[in-house]
Amino acid sequence: RLLTISDQRYQFLSGVFRVDLDAFDAHLRRAEALEGADALIEYDRALAIYQGDFLSNETYEWADPFRRDYQRRFVTAAHQAGRLALECRDVKRAMAFYQAILDRDPIDEEAARALMRCHAKLGDVNGARRVYKALREALRRELEDEKAEPMPETMALVQEFAR
Repeated sequence: RLLTISDQRYQFLSGVFRVDLDAFDAHLRRAEALEGADALIEYDRALAIYQGDFLSNETYEWADPFRRDYQRRFVTAAHQAGRLALECRDVKRAMAFYQAILDRDPIDEEAARALMRCHAKLGDVNGARRVYKALREALRRELEDEKAEPMPETMALVQEFAR
């Protein structure tokens, strides 16, 4: 028996199937228990599994809380992985984590600032400016306001690169 029915609910027996959400969660748990390069490996594995939002092509209302929860977990893990990669002096790897966040949420200013700093560390000031410009355009689109600007700390960072 693979399936049980009780209280008018269907439930698969645990451990019978392996699903990507379980693997994602397992890698995140291991990453949080480890340090340094070992933790980065687990973050890499977890974030590589996350190919898209939970049931993203479906309109099931019951899936919305799960979808939001896994979006939050992905972004939190990518931020942690980016910081850890920088601690390990792996700027390009950090950039990949921050870019993954921006690919899913183009108005995440924390990720944008971190990515801008990464570009600057590599001597790519123009890359930092491109990140800023993309952020500003995304904010204007999202807020439907042609005058919308990033937060003051983000604007100060890009001005710092201009010097």
